Parts: sequence; structure tokens; C-alpha cells
Amino acid sequence: MSVSKAKFEQKGDTFIKKQQNNQKKKKIKRVEEKALGWGGFDDAKRIVPTSVLLKNMFRPAELRVYEKHPLGAILVKFKNRQDGLKCIQTMNGRW
Repeated sequence: MSVSKAKFEQKGDTFIKKQQNNQKKKKIKRVEEKALGWGGFDDAKRIVPTSVLLKNMFRPAELRVYEKHPLGAILVKFKNRQDGLKCIQTMNGRW
């Protein structure tokens, strides 16, 4: 194995700058601001997505698509936990 100094040479007579699209520039700027900014988890609400499984929402005979599912279950996804808890409180014992 041998080691030697690297030789950097310009190809051609003029320098051609690599072009970036605007979306990449905005993304890089946003990432830099987030990394170097003062904001953190302590001053912003964290959004925790949650899912709620609702059972006995339909009878399998009512919907032919779900004939194989005897519980009549539906999965509802929410962006934050409070909305999911509100759904559970509203739908629990409704029928």
C-alpha cells in the first residue's frame, strides 16, 4: 500500500457551480434553523398520534365487505391523544 498527496485540478477553463432547486434550499434552511434555534420540546406541545378501536359499530350482515369480521370493529386514527380520548368518552356505552 502506498500513500500520496491528492492532486485537485479544475476540469475545463470555467468553474460551473452545482445548481440546487428551491425545495432543497428551503429544507436545508429549515433543518439548520431547527438545529441551531432556541426552540425545543419544553416550549411546544408534543403531538402524540393515537388510534382507537371501536367495536360493535355494525353487524356483519349489514356490510358484505366485512362479513368475516364478527366484532364489527373500526380503527380510527387521530393526530393527537386528546382527540382520541374525547372519542372514547363520547362513544363508550353509546349503544
